[in-house]
Amino acid sequence: MAETVLDSLVVRIGADVAGLERGLDSATDSLGEAADRAAGRMTSAFERMARNGSFSFETLKSNALAALAEIATAVLTSGLERLLGGLFGGGGLRPPHSTIFVPGRAGGGAVAPDRPFLVGERGPEVFIPHTAGRINPDPGLAGRSSATIAPSITVNVTGVREERDLNHSATQVALAVSRALNQARRGL
Repeated sequence: MAETVLDSLVVRIGADVAGLERGLDSATDSLGEAADRAAGRMTSAFERMARNGSFSFETLKSNALAALAEIATAVLTSGLERLLGGLFGGGGLRPPHSTIFVPGRAGGGAVAPDRPFLVGERGPEVFIPHTAGRINPDPGLAGRSSATIAPSITVNVTGVREERDLNHSATQVALAVSRALNQARRGL
């Protein structure tokens, strides 16, 4: 019996769901580990407060927020990325190490320390800065200009009493501006 298109789709969906299940299992494990660590921190905090006799709602709030931040970080950085990496990896839609959660800065913008960003003049590259900064795109590196550079030059002339004096120096001003623009183009 010949395999139909429907049969091949059922097999493909089954394979795709297997990757999703592995991703869900991995995300669940990561979330469980983060929750266990957070619960341990909360327990330690309560024990310290009981031993020291110093119960403060500020300390409780600080410890609770730190625990929640740890859980959220674990979910976002490992669980969900592995989940979606498993969903898209191997299906031909994305590479196995998916960059779906990596913000792009190829067009420029601010970057934060120790976070990955996609940059690149000739295709995506991952950039992880050690300090905060800014990506300034150079349209010349891409071989094509996405921005038009239109210099604005203002010449203020003072002390001219008559129009003929201004006309006399107009040629000199035009030559000086032209020389300055040519030097700027050559990078001098």
